[in-house]
Amino acid sequence: MALDPIVQQLVDARVRAGRTQRDVAFFAGISQATLCDAENGRCEPRLGTLRKWAAALDLEPALVDKPKPTGGWDLVDFSTGQVA
Repeated sequence: MALDPIVQQLVDARVRAGRTQRDVAFFAGISQATLCDAENGRCEPRLGTLRKWAAALDLEPALVDKPKPTGGWDLVDFSTGQVA
């Protein structure tokens, strides 16, 4: 099963940043098990969880207008305001 695009972006951002699941989960205030389950497609994280997860990576989920069928959430870098 393919990951939701926003989850995949968060996984990619975590890997690029060289951060562990444990580290990100700690700073997000969520359990490592929750993060692991989401990254492995075993659960669909709630919006609040996505926001905490993104904030732990200095990102923010934001709705962006995209052509269908890919419309939906994207990540924005807090420091630059640019889509990650």
